Amino acid sequence: STKETRVSTSPLKQQTHAHTMGKRSLRLANNQLDPVPKCGEPKFEEISRHLRANLPTKMKFFGRKPAQYFSGKKMIEFLEESNFYAKVEEDDGCLYGEAELKDVGLRLIHMRRIIRCEFYDKKIKKKDGSIKIRKELRPSEDWDEFDFSTDIPYVWSYDPVTQRTVLYGCMLLGSIAACVALPLWPAWIRNIVIGVLMFILVGRPLLWLIVYLVTFSRWNFYILPKLDEDACPFDKRFWPIWEFERSETASGGDADKKDDAEDSDDDDGDDDELSGDGKEDTAVEDADDGVGDEMD
Repeated sequence: STKETRVSTSPLKQQTHAHTMGKRSLRLANNQLDPVPKCGEPKFEEISRHLRANLPTKMKFFGRKPAQYFSGKKMIEFLEESNFYAKVEEDDGCLYGEAELKDVGLRLIHMRRIIRCEFYDKKIKKKDGSIKIRKELRPSEDWDEFDFSTDIPYVWSYDPVTQRTVLYGCMLLGSIAACVALPLWPAWIRNIVIGVLMFILVGRPLLWLIVYLVTFSRWNFYILPKLDEDACPFDKRFWPIWEFERSETASGGDADKKDDAEDSDDDDGDDDELSGDGKEDTAVEDADDGVGDEMD
């Protein structure tokens, strides 16, 4: 008797299911891989870290969280332009030919550092009762296709410890130690720190409110506008320092029409998005911004 397998509708559980059901195809990938990478284990780890740190990615929702994704075609093109690739056998690069570039991608899949995904339309019910269609990513079950010459999306699950991560960790520990030693600080330093914190907590929203009222809700003035964004990396939260923009209420319903047009363009252009200029797109739409219940 055969035992029927039930697949959860949760994207994260789908990911686990896809990995489990993909063992047969991963064995197929193993048959195409040598026990040792053609470029050597140390070089392969260096290539993996280089790809993770420098390969241009874009953002899309993967489950309930934004994730960085790229296309297999872009990864091959990126490796061909890197110092790891040798255009002729006499060059210093450790990768030569399309087969060795494909070997890197297959090994990343086998080590589960990247997840093969696909786009799908997700229906979201807004608070006003309208239905919105949004493109999202989910794990693909077509594990038998290991083609890196097309625009198939892959999501990073590999997150190595970088020098930047170590630096941030040291800064965090230093900040904690400095807070513990607060009674030992000179009075003028304590006053400066307290003043900066009070400005961030109270001064920023108060300044925005003053500009908003004086201009009769036509203009917005933000200090550190990206400081509170969830999907913004830590090193980009402090730039730009200020932002002065026209309020949506100043243009009436044109802003809503513009947003709808941008959503329509985004849904139609997801395939082109993978084959674009490769610059990082951090403008991820907030799932909770004016959105009500999700629909299956």
